[in-house]
Amino acid sequence: MQSQEHKNKMRVSNPLNDLAANLGVTLKVLIQLAMGPDKEFREMVRMLLSALPENEVVMIAEDPEIDAQFLDYLSRIFETSTAVQQALLKNPSVSATTLERIAKLLPGSVIEAIAADSNARPELLEQFVKIFGSSQVNLMKLIAQNPATPAPLRKQLAGDLLKKVGAEKSAEIAAEGAFKVGEASSAGSIEQIPSEPTLSDCVGQLLEINFNIVSDFMKRINEQIIKQLERLAEANKQILQVISKNADSLDPRTLRLTPELVAFVMRRLPALVPEQEILKFLQDQRADQKKTAEVEEPLEEKEEENLSLLDQIKKMNVGQRIQLARKGGIAERRILIRDTDRDVALTVLENPKITESEIEVIAGMREVSEDVLRAIAARKEWINNYNILVRLIKNPKTPVDISLNYLNRLNKKDLDFLQKSRAIPQVVRNASRQILLQRIQSRK
Repeated sequence: MQSQEHKNKMRVSNPLNDLAANLGVTLKVLIQLAMGPDKEFREMVRMLLSALPENEVVMIAEDPEIDAQFLDYLSRIFETSTAVQQALLKNPSVSATTLERIAKLLPGSVIEAIAADSNARPELLEQFVKIFGSSQVNLMKLIAQNPATPAPLRKQLAGDLLKKVGAEKSAEIAAEGAFKVGEASSAGSIEQIPSEPTLSDCVGQLLEINFNIVSDFMKRINEQIIKQLERLAEANKQILQVISKNADSLDPRTLRLTPELVAFVMRRLPALVPEQEILKFLQDQRADQKKTAEVEEPLEEKEEENLSLLDQIKKMNVGQRIQLARKGGIAERRILIRDTDRDVALTVLENPKITESEIEVIAGMREVSEDVLRAIAARKEWINNYNILVRLIKNPKTPVDISLNYLNRLNKKDLDFLQKSRAIPQVVRNASRQILLQRIQSRK
């Protein structure tokens, strides 16, 4: 009779063995194909793995006998599956690099739940400390209190948490009676603290004290901000009153205000700044602007007249193109979305004026970069728009993993187009054909 351990091992390896058998190769060859140089083989294995039920993928992710490199590969395919990532996190065969990437991807609540689990692997808890350091106070506290954590690490964490208070605050805290410095110093070093429960209590008290100190600090900062905003509002009020009263001579439509004017008035507050002083500042400023314009504008206008929009954009540096991408109109956006600089092209997608109709057009462009297409696929409101989705998948430039991920959403007509189009990657054509066959069989 087979042992339970042997049965479990066979059950874990079955999903991968089944995939290998379907392709007519060994398990070792399947793993080599998944990470090999041939793009079509890689995409085929990726598609087959992506089609597995999540519980079977979790079984693979839990298997400690699977190669660390393949486990890393698996973590990248199922990056959005919390269940798979958690299973990988608990697998002792996962490399430190993979573990760090997974830990940073998972929600903080999941990491904290593992940190509090008394059945957690000590090595995993040590890795959490290396990854997050002492920046995640609550996480470090959970690890320090977990009985699975090695004793030396618990003491180290307790010492780190105690240092958070800071020597400069100890006298202030002692004066308020919140912490007895004399009693703490008489206990000696952290290694001399008599019992771990006592240490945990101290950590809890110190965290509460820290919270109160920070809260008080933030309260004082907020009070200062409010005062500055009130001063700013008063300065604005005085400036506008002068402009309104002298509208005929100043002409608010052409008046260009500057930060220097606001700073000038704010320095005089809380006193009422004389109207003549503000008026003189405005007039002097206007004269300076006029002189500058007389020198610069004729040359600039003449040059701009002879330049097309594309020529103007070509003369800009990256920073200027990013600014234009963020604020420009539709004509600028259509040019800049094709920009060879990644940051410029992606900034176009952040332009508040961009519409879903434009995104639909961009999704079908072969001239845009893969980064742009991935950014469109990452936005839920865009990918839920069927017209955008179908244009994206029909675009030969779209990364295969994105197309395979959303093929099931397409209707029969669009799937039929994809399976016949020679412009579409072979893997996507095959997958479209497979989905069509499955739908036909499900109706029988």
